[in-house]
Amino acid sequence: MKKIIYSIYFPIEKHVPFKGTTEKSENRTKELNRNANELIYRQRIYAMSIGAEYKLFGKTDFDEFKEMTTEYDFDKLGFFKLYLLKQLSKTYDRILYLDLDVIPNTSLNFFNVHEPGKLHVLMENCDFDLTLSEEDRPKIYRADPKKKPIATKPEIVSYYDRQHRFVKSMAKQMMNVLTGVNSSEMLANTGIIGADKKCLEDFNIIDDMKELTVTYTKVKEEKMADMLYPGITDKFFINNEVFFTHYLEKKKIKYRSLDRDWHFHLMNKDNMDKITDWSYPKLIHLINKRFEKLWKKI
Repeated sequence: MKKIIYSIYFPIEKHVPFKGTTEKSENRTKELNRNANELIYRQRIYAMSIGAEYKLFGKTDFDEFKEMTTEYDFDKLGFFKLYLLKQLSKTYDRILYLDLDVIPNTSLNFFNVHEPGKLHVLMENCDFDLTLSEEDRPKIYRADPKKKPIATKPEIVSYYDRQHRFVKSMAKQMMNVLTGVNSSEMLANTGIIGADKKCLEDFNIIDDMKELTVTYTKVKEEKMADMLYPGITDKFFINNEVFFTHYLEKKKIKYRSLDRDWHFHLMNKDNMDKITDWSYPKLIHLINKRFEKLWKKI
């Protein structure tokens, strides 16, 4: 049985997200570049320890993918990993994708722990209440129930940016509604994806991109979500997690949500000093890019 772990990396001087950039994202890019060698080393060592090949795809590979998809206007890097997932399934039996900022922290074999025949990815419930920040919660739910809320749900959502999990989930839900797919607030986090040849047989998301973009365009034009949250449709954009989750649900591809310890993500708001048991997380997705702090803890 052939197994592979893969990631994507090429150094960039300035992080430019699709149609925009932020100072925070630029700082995170600098930290990723600074720690890239250590991250690659740790992923490669983990692959060797579980008898899997390790492959790092770079700029040349990515440029070839961009040439293949010139007719589409979207963040190509996010979809590149999904394209590779399908391509690798033609050669390998078991596949594990890791964002470069995912640090293995276990001797357990991912492929032995997670059953074949299903795609394994963290599915997050992006219900409004579950994604509401601690800062905004008192504005909706007052300590004194007799007092009126300081803000309504639509008013809170109006301040969300397009990367907010609730906004992405709403975009996915609208795509599901238009195509007659049962909808939910679940949204995939594609930083870690486990799969195998069998579960990817019907997974052709890049080949089906034209159909997906037609659905997305209708969502943007009809603005159904604006009836609940005025202006939210303007925040929708072609995003790999939105399309990926919609595609799984539409195609009824079997999947299982990864347990928290196998996708232990740490955001800017998370206080790493409060974590007492660093043996618990098996795969640490360091979204906050605080690598120097992490190296002192694991």
